[in-house]
Amino acid sequence: MDVPFGVNMAAQTNVLGLGLPMTPVTLLFGPRVSFVALVMLGLAGTAYAWYHVLSRYVVSSRAAAFVGGAFCGFAPGMISESRGHLHIISQFLTPFIALYVVRLTEPGRWRRHGIILGVLMAYQVLISEEILFFTGLGVGLFIVMYVLLRPSVLAGFRQFAAGAAVALGVAAVILAIPLYKQFAGAQHYRGLPFPPSLIYVDLASYSAFPSNSLAGDVTTAARLAHTSAEETSFFGWPMVLVVLVLAGWLWLRKVTVARATAITGLTFAVLSLGYHIMINGRSTVPGPFRIIGELPLFDLVVSARLALVVVPTVGVLLAIAADRALARAPGSTRWPAVRRYLVVGAIALAAVPILPLPLPTTRVPVPPTFITAGHWRQYVPAGRTLVTVPTTSSFFLDGMRWASATNLEFAIPRGYFLGPNSNPSSPPLYGAVPTWTSIVLDQVALTGSARPKQDGDDALFLHDLKMWHAAILVLSDQQANAPALLTTVEQFLGPPQLVDDVWVWDVRRLVDGR
Repeated sequence: MDVPFGVNMAAQTNVLGLGLPMTPVTLLFGPRVSFVALVMLGLAGTAYAWYHVLSRYVVSSRAAAFVGGAFCGFAPGMISESRGHLHIISQFLTPFIALYVVRLTEPGRWRRHGIILGVLMAYQVLISEEILFFTGLGVGLFIVMYVLLRPSVLAGFRQFAAGAAVALGVAAVILAIPLYKQFAGAQHYRGLPFPPSLIYVDLASYSAFPSNSLAGDVTTAARLAHTSAEETSFFGWPMVLVVLVLAGWLWLRKVTVARATAITGLTFAVLSLGYHIMINGRSTVPGPFRIIGELPLFDLVVSARLALVVVPTVGVLLAIAADRALARAPGSTRWPAVRRYLVVGAIALAAVPILPLPLPTTRVPVPPTFITAGHWRQYVPAGRTLVTVPTTSSFFLDGMRWASATNLEFAIPRGYFLGPNSNPSSPPLYGAVPTWTSIVLDQVALTGSARPKQDGDDALFLHDLKMWHAAILVLSDQQANAPALLTTVEQFLGPPQLVDDVWVWDVRRLVDGR
């Protein structure tokens, strides 16, 4: 992509930790099959990982661990993010990272646990740095709260610190080159292409039902969330009510883990409200995130996604509450049985309205025969590019789709990625820096109106073709407003050749100056 400049893959949400293991599936069946498989594995893997940790280290009942794990993996926020954010929903390492942070205090095992933790953190970076940062914040706050509630655990602080140093050292060695490439390599950038405050959480959304659920309402969800892929805080009022009651019950029973978990969840729920507290679509007062929003790293945080930290805290609370309810009490009284039915029944009833519906899907155009039959090969030699009309961008993805159909056998200019702006002090871009040709073709494709050629346009058009090392320009009849695009390009290159099911302009001689 983006010939001749290239793309800094270390600075993308590249999910190398997922993509590399899935390479055989991608090569055999294509990226769409890999993506769908990873959506399933990300959600189910996260659920199982939490079940594994909960059942072995937090609760004694496997049924209770199942409840907590299922919520952590399939909560509304996770389902919402699964519409496009593989790096967000693939949280199967998160519970193990949290576990080994806590296990650093085990006598005599700080070095071993530190090495394992370092490897886990390094691998998480190859999936999502954002989730690793959130995990660090959540686990860190939990530990602080736990220490405040039970100061006796400070006896293991020196061992904890030593293990943490080992973990950071191991992760630093593994990640030295990737992080150097990300922050100092070619085509690196600083910041985000949009203000983080643009994606917000509405206070009313916590009690609302997500759009893609049994009780969901698309209109209400659209009013309370930035997009359907960012409904991170939709728990539904029954679940909110049940969690508050169960958290209060566990608090009164002086369950230290539950207390620390509840405080952590509540803190992140408050911070997720962002820079301004929105209530039913209306901005009210300054939000709590404003206090830390200017700090390094925090200034790049999409505060709405902090609600994703609330998800595992709710899952852990549900697991602990279910475990206490299902536990056998000494003696025989009627209360334990009533308690069992009340707690488990309340959790089940609260979960029903937010059960997810099948994820919505969209059909995309099939690559033209010209691409799938390999006829492009006689036009595009090594070192040259295939230029789609319009050029490839976040609006028009044909170039990337066609290239992926050939296992990336040909190169394309531009593309959909995160890249630096022409001015280093400006925010990065979704894609390459616009050129004269890309702007003109985008406008024609979007408006359906051909652009009359003006004096000087030929030189600008030729400059871009030479910069891109173009071999051919290709226009598919499936492209929206194809007639207007055909008329526009014909003014510069003359009539195209119809090859299979696409229009082709061979520009090799023109670009070479012959």
